[in-house]
Amino acid sequence: MLEIIRSLKHPLPKFDTVVHLGAGPDFDSDLYHVISAKSYVLVEADPVFAEALRNLAPNDKFQIIEGYVTSEPGIQILRRFTLRTLNGPFGFGLLQSTYPRAKEIQQISVSCLPIENLINKLQLDPKGIHALLFDLPGQEAGLLLNLAPDLLSIFECVLISGAGHPLMEGATLLSETLPILTQSHWTVIMDDYNTDQLRPFVLIQRDLRALLESRTNERDIKAKLANEIQEAFENLKNEIESAKESLAENQQKTLELEALLESRTNERDIKAKLANEIQEAFEGLKNERDRLKKIAADCAASKSKLDDQVAKQLEHQRQIDAQMVRAETQIELLKEFMLAKIG
Repeated sequence: MLEIIRSLKHPLPKFDTVVHLGAGPDFDSDLYHVISAKSYVLVEADPVFAEALRNLAPNDKFQIIEGYVTSEPGIQILRRFTLRTLNGPFGFGLLQSTYPRAKEIQQISVSCLPIENLINKLQLDPKGIHALLFDLPGQEAGLLLNLAPDLLSIFECVLISGAGHPLMEGATLLSETLPILTQSHWTVIMDDYNTDQLRPFVLIQRDLRALLESRTNERDIKAKLANEIQEAFENLKNEIESAKESLAENQQKTLELEALLESRTNERDIKAKLANEIQEAFEGLKNERDRLKKIAADCAASKSKLDDQVAKQLEHQRQIDAQMVRAETQIELLKEFMLAKIG
């Protein structure tokens, strides 16, 4: 990594801050001389290595932070090998064939330090020039994916010493990591996959032109979106007014329908009441008819009986009249007889 940086045609600028993730046990003064900065933040997961860095740091320009940089908080298993450069979270895997004498000697539990928490806690000046150095082969992809773009944009350069071969269990290749940055307005300034094929190196810098174009496009998109939102708001406002008018009309129609329904209900009740009254009157008339029929029948019976009585009375009177006529005739005969006898 050191020779590659020295070979750059245009030297790196002097940074305000360099954040070195996975600084390791050895204080690399030559590296920090080439990557010059006003201050350095060296982050190391192994507590023994972190203590060694504290003892080796020459001055207060160097801040040592102990913690295993991850995307999420928690506890992580850190593996220690006889070859210290292999120390990390990954199993030995295919590295056994490359380093036949190396072996895993210990596993320890260390506290995780989320990368976003780390960078937020550092409170780097957004107007300053900062560099982010990944010395965590096979882990940088997961960290970059979980680093918010606004936090990543604080850094002018990203230097990655990554994994060139999938020799360790779970490691991500550097070639798989680069698209994460190049698709987010970063440009590869230099890469080297040959000097150390197991630990290739890449230097990436923000592509300000692409970023500016992206921001311009983003601004245009936001302006267009704002216009569409305003237009949608006006349409919605008009639809609300139209809905209010329709609601008022519907309310008026509802009131009219309720009045009509009430009127129809009252009319129905009146008709029902009238029908009941008619039915009652009909029943009364029916009863009166039956009563009159009975009276008529009684009258007819009485008339028949009276007619019989009258007929009998007339017959009796006729008989009396006949007797009277006979009596008068006898009286006349008697008078004549008496007169004749007297004369």
